Amino acid sequence: MILYSSKFSRSFFDHLKETAREFNHDFESKPVNYSALVVWSKNELTEFVSQFSTQVFQSNVDITDQAECVANALQNAQKVKYICYIL
Repeated sequence: MILYSSKFSRSFFDHLKETAREFNHDFESKPVNYSALVVWSKNELTEFVSQFSTQVFQSNVDITDQAECVANALQNAQKVKYICYIL
């Protein structure tokens, strides 16, 4: 479970970061389009949380493993902090 959630979190946040970077590059001169990135990011994050919760917060998963999965997700989420700076 820990390995899966770690890879899932890393993959998701790497993808989100790279998409924001490409979006910034492609639409740098059109700031009006940034609202689309925000809406898309919110929807993606909502879906991530839903899938993550379904996998991690099962009754048969040890609470210490759940805590490690959450800590891992939070660590990976730090990768997208810079998105706020480009908007």
